[in-house]
Amino acid sequence: MKVDLYKRKPARIFAFGCSFTRYYWPSWCEIIAYDLDLPLYNFGRLGAGNMYMFNTLMQADNYYHINSDDLVIICWTNVCRED
Repeated sequence: MKVDLYKRKPARIFAFGCSFTRYYWPSWCEIIAYDLDLPLYNFGRLGAGNMYMFNTLMQADNYYHINSDDLVIICWTNVCRED
């Protein structure tokens, strides 16, 4: 049985996070983008903290004009991680 998560397919995927989001081999966001056949903008960074993720999200929104047609996924890290 196929389950549709969206009534309409997103136009782009924006991913933010730490090494779980971007690593030396494909991560969860790259697999999702591949499965949905969508362009991926991966802003993950090894060792990134939540402040980095938030600031990068704001910069990406300013540059790419993220809207309701896009899918934004943030993989927050531990609150104790310092940027």
